[in-house]
Amino acid sequence: EGDEMFPFIHQSGRLYFASNGHVGVGGLDIFIAEKTAQGYQVKNMGYPVNTEKDDFGVYLDTEGKHGYLSSNREGGKGDDDIYRFTVLKDVSFQKGLMGKLINKNTKAVISNSPVQFQDLKGGLVA
Repeated sequence: EGDEMFPFIHQSGRLYFASNGHVGVGGLDIFIAEKTAQGYQVKNMGYPVNTEKDDFGVYLDTEGKHGYLSSNREGGKGDDDIYRFTVLKDVSFQKGLMGKLINKNTKAVISNSPVQFQDLKGGLVA
């Protein structure tokens, strides 16, 4: 519903774009969209890439480790400035889950058993 602009498709297939139509830090934020079987999963790149000001126009090198972005954040030399950044930790679309599978009656830990995760409507998630 908001303004989506400044798209950049990395050779990894991830789509980077700026938007004020998703939950963000403020102003325009930079998001990553990764293709899934159901469409695209979108994730905010978070701080310090995104600030309360407008952050947009991202570019990443082929390895996805070094990049540039444009922003009107505080401390710049003009209105919109170009900033260089290094990716220290890759943005993950996975959510970690740790636990134990336990027999409800005996309370014994069940080892090496397949587990399925379902959403609230009973659809298979993983």
